[in-house]
Order: sequence, then C-alpha cells, then structure tokens
Amino acid sequence: MAGSVSAGEKPHIEEVIVSAQMRDEPLRQTPIAISAFGSELLESRQVSKLSDLEQYSANMNFGAGDRASRGEITIRGIGDYSRNIGTNARAAVYIDGVLTGRSYSFDQDMANIERVEILRGPQGTLFGANTISGAINIITKKPHDEYSTRLDAQVGNFGQRKLGFVSNVPLTDNIFTSFQYQNTSNDGYINNTTLNRSLQGFDKDSGRFSLRYAGSKLTADFAIDALEEEGKRTIAESLEGTPGFAQAPDIYEVSHNADEFGRRELFGTSLHLDFELDNDAKFISISAYRDNEFEDVSDEDYSSLDVSQAHFDETSEQLTQEFRYVSPKYDKGDYVAGIFFSDQEASTGRSASTDSQAALFDLPANETIVTTGDIQERSASFYIHGNYHFNEKVSLNAGLRFSNEKKDIIYDIDDTTGLFLNLPAPISDDLSENAFTPKIGLNYHIDEDKFLYASISLGHKGGGWNADFLQTLDNFKFKKESALSYEVGIKALEADGKLDINAAVFVTKLTDYQVFQFFTHPVSGQTILLLTNAGEATSQGVEIEVAYDIGYGLYLSTNMAYTNANFDRFEHLDGQSNFTGNSMPFAPPWTMNVALDYSRNLSSSLGLKANLDYNNRDSYFTNPDNTEANTVAGYHRVNASISLEIGESLGVSLWAKNLTDETDIRQKSRSFLGLQRATYLPPRTYGLSLKYQL
Repeated sequence: MAGSVSAGEKPHIEEVIVSAQMRDEPLRQTPIAISAFGSELLESRQVSKLSDLEQYSANMNFGAGDRASRGEITIRGIGDYSRNIGTNARAAVYIDGVLTGRSYSFDQDMANIERVEILRGPQGTLFGANTISGAINIITKKPHDEYSTRLDAQVGNFGQRKLGFVSNVPLTDNIFTSFQYQNTSNDGYINNTTLNRSLQGFDKDSGRFSLRYAGSKLTADFAIDALEEEGKRTIAESLEGTPGFAQAPDIYEVSHNADEFGRRELFGTSLHLDFELDNDAKFISISAYRDNEFEDVSDEDYSSLDVSQAHFDETSEQLTQEFRYVSPKYDKGDYVAGIFFSDQEASTGRSASTDSQAALFDLPANETIVTTGDIQERSASFYIHGNYHFNEKVSLNAGLRFSNEKKDIIYDIDDTTGLFLNLPAPISDDLSENAFTPKIGLNYHIDEDKFLYASISLGHKGGGWNADFLQTLDNFKFKKESALSYEVGIKALEADGKLDINAAVFVTKLTDYQVFQFFTHPVSGQTILLLTNAGEATSQGVEIEVAYDIGYGLYLSTNMAYTNANFDRFEHLDGQSNFTGNSMPFAPPWTMNVALDYSRNLSSSLGLKANLDYNNRDSYFTNPDNTEANTVAGYHRVNASISLEIGESLGVSLWAKNLTDETDIRQKSRSFLGLQRATYLPPRTYGLSLKYQL
C-alpha cells in the first residue's frame, strides 16, 4: 500500500519484504508467485480472519465458507480439507514459521498481524508435505522497545461487536513484551423459524502473549496464542424441492430442529531462537507445541422433521522442531539448510443418528452410527535451498527436500442402522512413505527493476485412510499423490517507480490425485463420501497483479487470474460414471479484484483514507460430477470504507461489505439424504470502527 501523500508529492510503490524462502528479501526479487498483504491493507479492508483474504488474493477459494471447522482452502483449483483424522489438506498455514495444524486451525484471527504471505503452487522443498496447492505465512508484529497501547472497538448490523487491545511494554533495554486480546461477536443473519433463533452468529476470544529478548548475537521470541470460538451455525439452507424449503423458502431462513452449533479451541506456544554467527550467518531453532479441537452438530434433513442429525468432533496435538542454517550472502550465492521433525496425534468420535420420523426417507428410526479413531503421524525431513549467481544478471535457484512419514491408525465403527459397516473390534493399520521434493529454477535480472524467473518443482501429499462412515473396507486406504509444477513469472517496477507488475504462467500436473467422491452402495442404496486416488489432473493458467500509484493520494491495484483445472483421468468407484475432462471443484476459471484507495493529509493533524473495491468470481462446480445440482453461478461483491485519522491517536472508520446487498450462493450440493442444499454468501454488513493509540 502507498503511504499518505500530499498533493504534489512524487508517487511511489513501497518495497515489500517477504520471508517465503526462509530469509527476508524483497518480494520483487523472490522467484515465487506470492500475494503479500501488510497490516495497513488488512485494516483498510476490514480483514478480521484469514478467510476474508479470499476476495483479495488471485486464485484462492475458501470452499464452504461459513464453518471455520472446515478450513477448505483451494489455490489454483487444487484444494480440500482434512474431513477426518485419516486425511490431510493440500495447503498449509503457518504462524511465524510454525505449522498451525489440521484444517480447522487454518482460519486464524488477523489481530496485530505484520503481514500475510500467500505462496501459490507446490512448496514441498521448503515447507514439506501437504503443500501441493500452496502455503500461507502469517507473520505477527513483534514486541519492541517503545511503550504503546492501542484500543480497538467496532459495532455493526446483525449485532456485530468487537473490542480489543494490544499493549507493548519494554521491561529492560533488551527485553520486550506485548499482549494482544480481542473479543468478536455476531448475532447471526439466518433466521431459524423452528427454534426461533438466529444462526451464523458466534462469540470468539483470541489473544497472544509475546516476549522478546534482543541481544547482540541472540534474538529469542517466546509466544503463547489461543483462540476460543462458540457459534450457532448451520452448514447449509434447503433449496427448492425439499421439505426444508417448503417450510422456510426465503434466503437466510431455515426450519432446522437440531441444536446446531460449531466450536473451536486453538492453543499454541513456540520458542524461536535466532543466533547470529561470527561469519554473518544465522542458526535458527523453532520449537513449538499446538493443541487444537473442534466440535459441531448438523441437522442432516435441513427441516423441522425428526429425521437425522450428525455430531463431529476432533482433537489434535502437535510437537514440531526445526533447526535451520541461513548462510551469509556470498558474492556467488547463498543457501538455507535445515532439518524438521513433527509428531502429531489426533482423535475423533463422530456419530449420526436417526430420529422418530426417519421412515420418511426409508431409514430405520431411532438408530445410531458411531465412528472412533486415533492416529499418530511422525515425520522427519532434511532440506537445502539456495541461489547461485553466474553473473550479475543470471542466477540458478535450486533446492531439495527428503521426507519420511510414518502413520499409525486405530479405527472403529459401530452401526445399529444396518446401513453401514459394523466392526466386531477396532482395526489398526500403518504406512510409511518417503518423498523427494526438488525444485530448480533459472532467474534473469533484466535490470534492477525487472526480474524474470522460471522454475520446476515437485510436491506431494501423503496417503491415509477414510476414517469415516463406511459400508466396506474396500477403499479404506489410499496412497500418496504427487504434483509436478512448471512456472514462469515476471516482476517489474515501471513508470518511474509508480507501476508494479507481477505476473505468472503455471502448469501443474497431478498424479494419483486424491478426490472426494460420493458412492452409492448397490445393495443398501446408502450414499457415502470417500477419498480415493481417482486419477490424474492438470491445473494451468495465468495470474496478474498490478499496482499503480496514480498520484495525489490515489492508488489503484488489481489482481486477476485465469485457471483451467480439469481431470485428465477420473476412475469413479461405480465403474460407470466417467468424469474425465470435468472441471475440478472450487476452481472458477476467472477471479478478479480491483481496488481504488485514496489517502490524503487534510491538515497537519487530520488524515483521510478511503477504499472502494470490486470482487468477481466466475461460475464453478462444487463436485467432480459437474452437474447442475453442484453448479455455483458467478458472483460479485463491492466493498467500501472511509476513515479519518485524527492526530496520531484516534482513528474512525465507516465501512460496508457487499455494499449492493447481493444474494449469491457460494456452495451448492446434495446431502447424504439426497437433498438439494446451498450455502449463501453473507448479506450486506456495515459498521463503525474506532482505534485509539495511548
């Protein structure tokens, strides 16, 4: 973002520093497709959680949206979520270099954040397994040597409320602390006519304590963070032709009789040690522990009928340790080398039940199915990545990572409905996988403001199990998948420093692609969801990000992407359906964001800022079958804000999201009972925000 300027000042584009290659370096010199969002942009766009960035990042989709317990991130048409303990997501989210954990930990709060980096494409060399679609780095603001306290408050429609603060307190000349706390709540915008209450509301508390020691050779950062969220949320609303739609036909209205809710509790602590060696190299140690859990209840018939409901929960614990050596910047190049260890345990107990009116759907009444499971994943890896300069213009960018993963699972299923598998005793299984994920690239510095790069990289996603509601063990286990990606990009600063251009062309080939597919059992007729190695796929396209400092306080930015993500081969479990050539789920061909920002000093103590942005998504499918029942029409959003900065202490903002109050579907599908359902994007929301710097 451009800073505040007065009329007549020379416009400029600020330099952005990122750490995507495990060392701080300018974004314009980093040979990776990256979208970087600084604290000023996060504030002006009212980005309160990670999923809000979906609108502003090219080629990213947060899937189902309204339930943070899913964390369904899709980048470049490639994505999913960890539906059960036997599966992992294809993207990874990090906080200050620490893996947050499973997908229900992805949607982090954006309070007191320095920047967010979204890395697109396989990141297996530096970030390891399960980063086939990309990786997201969240970098928090660190304690510093000045006293400061900032208070934040917000109110808005649908009962939106936010109250928070961040305080920075130096204890000595080289020991500093900071503490951040925030409470956010919302009454919800969906009316449940059966229970006479609102849904999609929540109450969320989040906080972070940080302690920094800054010595002459050692910098140590200790942090504790926590998030607790309780919400009355539903997965979807009924569409035409269902009992629920007949009872509640309006948008943002349901007639569910189940006590639906969603709950998350996230906790983490980390110790980051940064030793500066005598040769100007660095030795870094990152030790971390994370403990995450979620629970939710869903109405499976989406009506007031007593037919069925489901209860999901999961807990996970994770210990990670990384040692990293960052070389000095030699004349001929530099490198980063490290080792990484991880030990994760996850447990689950899920159930679905039928109620008194289950016979309306040809189901046995008052029966249950329960699945339980425990899994342990241990991994160890070694990586090295570096740059070699042939001359001032040409350099080689290369790296490799070797990983070993070992997994053990205990799984049980107890069914009284007669529709699913009923195991007489728990079963156990294990797997061990090795992965080699290299990357090589060639960079050409056209001049000091133009940078061209080309790269080839390999990523992989580990195998696992369908630890879910099953009818047979025939497809219980699936194997790992791999991705080979080709990328060519250019980063250029033009027009006397006023125009910033980042563009990339990519092709990603996926082998043994793991796909969620619905399978209807030929005997029981019951539909289940399985993850299988269905075949091969290709995602290819182009991404362009442009920022232009017009001058006189006006700043224009846009990002757009075209993606063609299709299945090259898809072997369906029923042996009859052929999805070859179909589009991959949650992969709109076109995505676009255009924003105009205005910043001006009205006087020595009064500043004005305003923002208007337009977001557009092309139509896409939510299931590999690409049927009309799973088609989401294209949609757009307009957001706006205006704020006054009064002196150095007070800021007041008025803002609105979905300014034109569009009512659009973001997910559409059929439920396990064959009911057509949909999730809508939120209606127009608006509010007033205050910040006060003590």
